[in-house]
Amino acid sequence: MGSENQESIWRGLPNSPACMERHLEGLQYRADGAMVLGAAALTGRYWMGSIWVYKEASRAPEEAHCTAGVQTEAGLSDVAWLGEKSVVVASDTGALELWKLAENDSYLTNCASHYEHDDLVCSVSVGVDTLVSGSLDGSIKVWDKNEFKVISTYRGHVAGVGCVSCAPKDQHLFLSCAQDGRVLLWDTRKAKPASVIDVKPAGALPSYVTWNPFSSRAIAVATETGHIGLRDLSSLVIPLAHTVVHNRPVTRLKFSPHSAVWLASAGEDCRVIVSNAVDKLSLIYESKCHLDHVRGLDWHPSKPGSLTSAGWDHQVVHHIVPEAATSDRAVGISGDATLMETGTV
Repeated sequence: MGSENQESIWRGLPNSPACMERHLEGLQYRADGAMVLGAAALTGRYWMGSIWVYKEASRAPEEAHCTAGVQTEAGLSDVAWLGEKSVVVASDTGALELWKLAENDSYLTNCASHYEHDDLVCSVSVGVDTLVSGSLDGSIKVWDKNEFKVISTYRGHVAGVGCVSCAPKDQHLFLSCAQDGRVLLWDTRKAKPASVIDVKPAGALPSYVTWNPFSSRAIAVATETGHIGLRDLSSLVIPLAHTVVHNRPVTRLKFSPHSAVWLASAGEDCRVIVSNAVDKLSLIYESKCHLDHVRGLDWHPSKPGSLTSAGWDHQVVHHIVPEAATSDRAVGISGDATLMETGTV
């Protein structure tokens, strides 16, 4: 009976790949709670990739329960929603790929693959009217969201760009960090658009940057030594204070859209941590469920306290941060994490 049920499920997904690659590289929620998940095969002769859409995020990473899935021609580093029906993929080929959901969201079709970068695309961020991509070739590309074409190219870094982040409410502003040690603020309205925020924060290379959705001037910067720092962009002369949160490189940072207190981070130390963004990054929640690098992290758009992570161990973990942790003084509160593959922790 179980075999017949499985076969009936697969008959309904004729266009999806038969198997998902082991290394999960990124995830993002859509406004309605649907989730896109990116995967890559980082071992073997060919480095392939795939993207998967789940209307029920709790089903990930089970291939049989995806809404739509498709194989990509190469590995990938990042995925992001572009509206309700389209997904942008940062490809290892140097391309930015645009995939669109069709046939009642059951099929992903490739609309465009633009090879604008000369090396692996590390990061993509969707802004108000534009999207921004950063690559190991050291360049940053600003794209028109509607036409999916490059409108500006910037080379303010002299080494690979590891992360870009668009301002949540201003189409002209975005952040970047790179292997040259610099964290830059970009304003595309200016003749000289780049301003240096920091150089080798905490004496280390920056690994991730992100904006606080509750403030147009508040950002967070993470490093390869596990430090995280907060900064108010209205006072660039004030040094950025850092706190050691992880003991290995930080791979993802994400402010909660529901609480100004919660700042989630993930790292190569296999941990997912929620820190208090208004109380010196004191510990609110910590999970050690992952067994390898954590590469995907996002808050559920309509469930406060619900955080999802994905990693190279092929696990998608759903974390519940206690509501009591919304208090500015909530420190060291442990929460629940659910492993969708192995049961409840």
